[in-house]
Amino acid sequence: EGIPAGLKTAWFHVEFGNFAMAASVLKKASNSRKTETKQGARKLLDYVGEKMTKQIEAAKTAETDGKAWQAYRGYSDAAVRYKGYELPKDITATINKLKGSADVKKEVAALRILGAAKRRLYGKSVSARKSGFRALERLADQQSETQAGQEALRLIKSLGMP
Repeated sequence: EGIPAGLKTAWFHVEFGNFAMAASVLKKASNSRKTETKQGARKLLDYVGEKMTKQIEAAKTAETDGKAWQAYRGYSDAAVRYKGYELPKDITATINKLKGSADVKKEVAALRILGAAKRRLYGKSVSARKSGFRALERLADQQSETQAGQEALRLIKSLGMP
């Protein structure tokens, strides 16, 4: 479908959303002497650029609407996912500014608790697993409005424990 053989791997990465993995190959191919390779790279770069713009616009909208956590997640994901492409110059400063928000701090702290609870939940000893489950219950009770609290609730339900 118009993708040269030399760009098949990059196309595969782009197709499955691993944009950062394809960045260096696409940049190099866009400066190729072969017209076919250059056009293929341009197609893929345009597609990635469109996806990146949509994600950053969604994060900007969330920021404007006062949804700091959604904006933080959108910008942070974009910074990692589109590493190697032309990102807005102020994205790092925006991420750092949002990191200071009370909502973001609360969500990040809850995610840390969730991560620790999951590690204990899948531990070797029975006491570690019980400790992990209790941590999930506390998180679901005390911080149910956070993303991690909702994830803890889903985990508790999926484990089928009362």
